[in-house]
Amino acid sequence: MPAQVRVDVFLGETRLSTAVASGPIDIGRVDPSPTVTPPETLGTPLVQPDGTTRFPIADPGETAISRHQLLVRPLGAGSVEVGNVSKEIVVHFRNDRSRLLPGTTVERKLPVHLEIALDRHRLQVNLADAAAGTAPPVAPPPTINDTLVPLEHSTLFVDSAPVGAGKQPLGDVLAAMEESSVHQLVEWWKYVIAVLQSASDSDQFFDKAAEAVCSLVQLDVGEVFLYRDGRWASVAKRAQPGAVPHSQSVLESVRVLKQTLRSRPQAGGDIAVSQVRIEAYVASPIVDGHDGNVIGALYGHRSRGFGGAEGRDISPLEALLVETLACGLATGLARVKEKEKAIAEKVKFAQFFTPKLAAQLESQPDLLTGRDAAVSVLFCDIVGFSSVAEKVGTAMTMEWISDVLTELSSKVVETEGVLVDYVGDELMAMWGAPTAQEDHAERACRAAKAMLDAQETINERWFGRIHTKTTYSIGVNSGNARVGNTGSTMKFKYGPLGNVVNLASRVRGTTKFFKVDAIITGDTRDELQKGFLTRRLCSVRVINIDKPVELHELNPGDDPRRRELFDRYDEGLAAFESGQFANATRILGQLVNDHPKDGPSLVLLSRSVDAMVNPDKYSAVWDLPSK
Repeated sequence: MPAQVRVDVFLGETRLSTAVASGPIDIGRVDPSPTVTPPETLGTPLVQPDGTTRFPIADPGETAISRHQLLVRPLGAGSVEVGNVSKEIVVHFRNDRSRLLPGTTVERKLPVHLEIALDRHRLQVNLADAAAGTAPPVAPPPTINDTLVPLEHSTLFVDSAPVGAGKQPLGDVLAAMEESSVHQLVEWWKYVIAVLQSASDSDQFFDKAAEAVCSLVQLDVGEVFLYRDGRWASVAKRAQPGAVPHSQSVLESVRVLKQTLRSRPQAGGDIAVSQVRIEAYVASPIVDGHDGNVIGALYGHRSRGFGGAEGRDISPLEALLVETLACGLATGLARVKEKEKAIAEKVKFAQFFTPKLAAQLESQPDLLTGRDAAVSVLFCDIVGFSSVAEKVGTAMTMEWISDVLTELSSKVVETEGVLVDYVGDELMAMWGAPTAQEDHAERACRAAKAMLDAQETINERWFGRIHTKTTYSIGVNSGNARVGNTGSTMKFKYGPLGNVVNLASRVRGTTKFFKVDAIITGDTRDELQKGFLTRRLCSVRVINIDKPVELHELNPGDDPRRRELFDRYDEGLAAFESGQFANATRILGQLVNDHPKDGPSLVLLSRSVDAMVNPDKYSAVWDLPSK
């Protein structure tokens, strides 16, 4: 038959209640409800109709104890089953300094000494075999080895009194210490301050905090964790060779309790598997100051057999040091978060930059300062936009243009370019800033080719709805520009200013004269390595820009037939520019016969014939009639 269990409840060293029970034992806070009959009173055990003995051990306002905190079941043979039925509150076994987490149940041999931390006192529940004939002794005063250090109070509970209450002034304490100890304490705290000062750089701060836990507390593992998406992720770690892994159960306890925990698990006790090979540990939560949630933890432990400090407990001052570092980590993370938020609100990185570049700019915002840079600028304009808009209406036009610009923008992002602006049906992009890219011209041309390749995909989606093929024209130019905020103090817009931009826009406009999809300047062509199929079209003088510009067609593919076409065109262009108009007309005439839809060949043939008729008006540089 089940053994009779003697229950003694103490608040500090004052006995609140004592009784012997042979059935289940329900221990918890007084229920003030008027429906409870008879009414519960503090310290008065009551036997319920089902045989359960109810022990009301705390006043109704004592929220550190649940209404139903412990459920004890006698098992016979001097054993009991102890269950922590609360949802949040941890109970401590004083026998071996282990913990009974919320929602867990264990079997124990009698006697059992349990403890719950209140605001300024300790509540002790002692269970013993009533057949032994003696009452269990009052448990000794609390020791710091299993103390919880609540962040919200910043106090250490020692003998039921918070540190600082009626204690000596710090100056008197230091005066009583040996000079060498004071000096060591000062050096110790200087190190802590140096760690805290590194909080402006979260990565560095994480590493320094982990290192400090090891070196100052003499532990072989120091680790910083962040709690993300329901999981603990290690972001910094210092560990001696052969050190055992961290304890997941300790981290979970820190998260649930939001408290600094430290203990010295005893081998053979009822402890989590992850703590079996740990001699002592300390862990402090990193708390979000905005919502009070645990967002991480600063953790350290000493593995069993670790030399130099084996057998030594973690002192209250060391625990407070770890908590100080954890508070510093929280402050540093909050500072970084606010800095990121301020930058994001100011420039709205996502509108312009790739995620990779945006992350870099968050840590180096000075890259956005106006400066000169070598860049490549691309303009892409949808051909026939107005006629499509008139035909399909504004609603479908908006849907169509948004889809097309999204497709085109993705090619800029894939090549790590900057989306500078959208103007109606035109997109403007840049490479080479805010971070330097030596291959900016190649990136721009790869993006242009990818845009042209995407036409087929776009038309599969839209031709059946707008009954018109979606085409666009592209112009690319490279050179030096002033880059920075080209908007205003009211609206930020990161981009380039200068002749390189104006010329890129003009070059895009020249595509209509040559009837090609993409044209790049000679400055861009000179920056390209092998792998791009181009042909020099001619030299032109565009509106409002006096210096002649070399224009090259950028071919989206690498068709051998296009190479043959380009070679024959080069021969005709060379004849035209050398004044051999008849020969140029012959070459280009045959070329047009073989490729009747090749726009550049038609244009150059027309200019060759005109030069034959009006040789006095001939110029190798073509003055374009308009933008």
